[in-house]
Amino acid sequence: MKSFKLIGMALIAVIMCVNFIACDNDEDSEKLDLSLLEGTWYVTHEVYYDYVDGKIDWSKVVYEASPALGTSEPRIFSKDADGIYYFNDEKIIISNSQFTTSSGDRVTIELLTPHKMVIAWEDDILYDNEEEWAFVHYTLERK
Repeated sequence: MKSFKLIGMALIAVIMCVNFIACDNDEDSEKLDLSLLEGTWYVTHEVYYDYVDGKIDWSKVVYEASPALGTSEPRIFSKDADGIYYFNDEKIIISNSQFTTSSGDRVTIELLTPHKMVIAWEDDILYDNEEEWAFVHYTLERK
């Protein structure tokens, strides 16, 4: 009986070890190098999709453009001495690969390299004098 108890305890210990190894936290691999975010970026491609009933309608492109590098309005990301990030002087709160602007826009950074950034921006826009939500997919590059 003691040997069954000992074997049972050993089996539970092995299962617990395997369980902890299998549930390793992958969150660190998804964190961005935020130092790459800082600086001046220019839109080189943008696609606006429409929202229908609170969901993105991928089939409805409202607007699409590919301005030449450096011709679009600059998008400036900065960080102050207290470590607070800003987008064009608007405070942003960053969590992993997402940030929220102080005006409530939700942004996901899909790619961030020293020279290229791809972001998905959920934005409330004024369209035909009515406020609507739009989903904008931006590709930005440094000059």
